[in-house]
Amino acid sequence: MTHPADAFKKADMTVDEFKERMQEACANYFGPGIRHRRYANLRVLCVAWATDLGPSGEEEGGSLHIGPSRDSVYDIFVNSYKYTGEALNLPYDEASANALFQDALSRLLKDLGEDDLAILYYIGHGVSAVLEQEHGLLLHPSMEAFGDPVPKVDFHGIRTKMIDPAKTHVLMLMDCCCAAGGALGIGKELIAASAHNQPAYGGDTGFTFSLVHHLQLAFKEKHILSTAELVCRLTTRALLPSDGQPRLETMPHFLRSYEDAETNKTIYLTPDFHHDDWTPGAIEPLFTHPVQFRLRVYLGDANESTERALKAWLLENRPHNVKRVEIQDIVSFKINKIIITMIAINHDSDNHVSDNHVSGHYDNSNQEKFIRRL
Repeated sequence: MTHPADAFKKADMTVDEFKERMQEACANYFGPGIRHRRYANLRVLCVAWATDLGPSGEEEGGSLHIGPSRDSVYDIFVNSYKYTGEALNLPYDEASANALFQDALSRLLKDLGEDDLAILYYIGHGVSAVLEQEHGLLLHPSMEAFGDPVPKVDFHGIRTKMIDPAKTHVLMLMDCCCAAGGALGIGKELIAASAHNQPAYGGDTGFTFSLVHHLQLAFKEKHILSTAELVCRLTTRALLPSDGQPRLETMPHFLRSYEDAETNKTIYLTPDFHHDDWTPGAIEPLFTHPVQFRLRVYLGDANESTERALKAWLLENRPHNVKRVEIQDIVSFKINKIIITMIAINHDSDNHVSDNHVSGHYDNSNQEKFIRRL
């Protein structure tokens, strides 16, 4: 399912465009038969700026002190999951940082194919880049480390040149501000701590802390998690924290790109194992009730028959779980209509796992709280 390059922008769409997106979303699921795939090669690259590592890193004085966080991700993948790993410390020099990052990516992706998996993890600062049609992302160290000019790594440019065309499966784990947005290459997935215009949050409610927690838990229980199941668990931690106060701002953002449902092979966070004791990770204990999210859609060419037509169309095009998507309400305006759909994250009657997560919240005061576009 290709994530549109301009999906992060607010824009009208036609009824036919809405149908096309919903059809892709309804087909975005996986049966239990493909859950025991094994990768031939498993690699991970963990990246941070050297000046932000703090006391446990190679350089002192970084204001973020993210060395322990980066090391914990490296440790779980390399020492527990037995991936071949590399930890990259970017220097406070733009030319050197960009060159070293590209060299490390070349090593990560070298000779990998369709039966392999590469994971890229980054923790640090990020800022949106102004591009003509797509969301861009620049990575940079703490600005107060040594003063201006602050070096930047053009992640969008490097990704489109090196990661998107790679033949292997690539999962990007981005713990920085402004991380999610733009189109991805086929077979690539991204789990981000923030949207294209949002900050990321650290501490024990942050992305990396929750990521390590659930990877360690899955390893302990010998569960193989799909990326969507991992997102479900990260989302649960944001919605149901220990203090009972939901933190929507810490919910992960999940982007993925596949050509069609027939070639749709999700990424699994599987260890390099040589026995059959591992099993698919269950979602049901985490969600005792389906979690529902609202999606606001502007349909520029809607008319008085749109509601009836869309309800009939949805009934015909959601055979995997007829209760997963429903039109809850339609609000009429002079020019167009707003369709608000309700999407549940749950298991259907055939035990297929929904890997589509379209999330958002829209309250009666018309104040937008949290929106993610299809």
